[in-house]
Amino acid sequence: MAAALHRFEFSGRRYLVDPETCFCVECDEISWDVIAHYPAEPVNRILHLLQDKHPRKELEEVISELEWLRATEAILKRPDMQKLEAAYQVQHGLRELDVLLSGGPGDAALLQQAGTLLLAGAESMKTLTLRVHVPRLEAAPTELFDRLDALDRMAGIAQKQLTTVLAAGPLERASLGLTALQGHEIYLQYTLASPLQFEGLPELLAQLSQRPISKWCKLLQGSEAGQAGILLRPGAPAFSDAVTALEEAGFKRIVLDLDGAQIRGEDVSHEAWKTGLREAATHYAKHLLRGRYYRLEPIATLFKQIYEGKPVPRSDPSGTHALAVDAEGGIYPSVAFARQRKHLLGTLAQGIAARALRDSFENLGALTTPPCMRCWARNFCGGGSAAVHDALTGNFRSPDAAWCDSQRDWIASAIAAFNILTTEGVQFDRLYGALDRVPKPGLWEMARAVLKKQAGIRPIEEGDAALVARWENWSQAAYFLFKQNSMFMATAYDREMDALHPLPYEQEWVLLDHKAAPQGLLKVRPDAEHQLAWVYVFLKEPGLYADRTLQRSLRTMLDGTCKSGGVKALLAPVGPFDTGLADFLQGLGFQQAGHQRAALYVHGGYHDVRCYEFRT
Repeated sequence: MAAALHRFEFSGRRYLVDPETCFCVECDEISWDVIAHYPAEPVNRILHLLQDKHPRKELEEVISELEWLRATEAILKRPDMQKLEAAYQVQHGLRELDVLLSGGPGDAALLQQAGTLLLAGAESMKTLTLRVHVPRLEAAPTELFDRLDALDRMAGIAQKQLTTVLAAGPLERASLGLTALQGHEIYLQYTLASPLQFEGLPELLAQLSQRPISKWCKLLQGSEAGQAGILLRPGAPAFSDAVTALEEAGFKRIVLDLDGAQIRGEDVSHEAWKTGLREAATHYAKHLLRGRYYRLEPIATLFKQIYEGKPVPRSDPSGTHALAVDAEGGIYPSVAFARQRKHLLGTLAQGIAARALRDSFENLGALTTPPCMRCWARNFCGGGSAAVHDALTGNFRSPDAAWCDSQRDWIASAIAAFNILTTEGVQFDRLYGALDRVPKPGLWEMARAVLKKQAGIRPIEEGDAALVARWENWSQAAYFLFKQNSMFMATAYDREMDALHPLPYEQEWVLLDHKAAPQGLLKVRPDAEHQLAWVYVFLKEPGLYADRTLQRSLRTMLDGTCKSGGVKALLAPVGPFDTGLADFLQGLGFQQAGHQRAALYVHGGYHDVRCYEFRT
């Protein structure tokens, strides 16, 4: 069995991982030394072994912290036998199905049969995914969409939530205009909106096929049919530039098909993949810190797993929770096994005949794979990919040792990269939910597009507490003085909590300069009843109010807010102490609308407040 706690060093830093709870933390020197003996050695023995290297008081503090983590079950959690027994019991039911179409006349009928297989095999599963693969963007006739609509209605009758993804590729012309994509395979993954909206979609896909991928997001911007993403199958371990090129082209969901790449990359060493995956994880973390929010899978999900400390004992749903159907109607354990005759489970015409073969996929995962049971990364990796194991060793239940070493290194690099975010106080649970939002109506999304070259914008977070407290305490800016309940918070604590926990309908962001350094705050308080919104702006340096570049960026952003959010007017208060704010608002296009007499009471007196208005 693996050690109770695992230590590792990466890029000169030290980390602790509990393999069972997935708890991760960076260690200092004294913690590193204590963990080398904890919990195998008694406390007095640890103090004796390290007394010549570290002060006793500091050793006792570290041991006390470890004991607290143990008491809260963050580390060294005692196994719950009932939960452990339940983990070995396989829950049956399909969750996802891939259908590989040929682009020929029989596709619609094949899709209908395959979709029926998914619904019939779902059993107790409520959330299903149907991925429809077409060889070309324009190979999706109207009849195909009619069948998808029928399957969606059938799912509703069966009380299932069906997500439909249209996948096309590899795209031969996708690299036009983006040299960074050369050598990689690119696939479109278009997640259809719910309820399904097909009007104009075939024509839109045909337009995409005639344009370079750098123009796609602009073409897709006005469509409500769904959300576009890209699957990138790296042709070489160095693919960070390709990811950056796709993100700059406007794609907010990029999926790395690392398994497919490694299955086909026999001539590429595992050492090269280690380097490539390390670079990708660090590259992505730095992008997020700079306010470039997009979802890069599987790194984003791994970051979330690290953040939550959530063990995943099985990551590959092949054969048990997933199936694939090829253009001839053959049924396979997953899309990675498609067209491999030795893994053929049956056909749509006859059903699943190879029952023993399918049943053997129930034993996938870290809980039942001997090498995984001794591996510290077992609950991060979840046993890896059955198709990768099959390609490398000839047995889908036997991982390749060199691949496992590469996988451990990749997970260690992800933990180290994620530490880049945590040291900056990023609240990843909030960030994760916003990574692949459709960049149409939201103020935050528009701001990212508008300010990408000059500035950035991100939600206010718990990690901003010290910064906000420094800016806010006793500041006389309207951003801080005007409260919905007309109360002025007196203590530093109250004001800090008020800023970091806005009302549910308020939206607050930190304005960033081009180097991602905080330069101000922006708040929007909607008033749906009157179709308007209150806007509050605070910039930390008075000179920033004269920044014309910032004015132009915010003007474009506010224009988009009014047009997309059904807001007819924006109102902004200017208090008596707001030096430069009135000129800044007028530069944005605001006009003075009047005064609120004696509306503000502060410092023992009443003051007038000027109100500025922005209309579309």
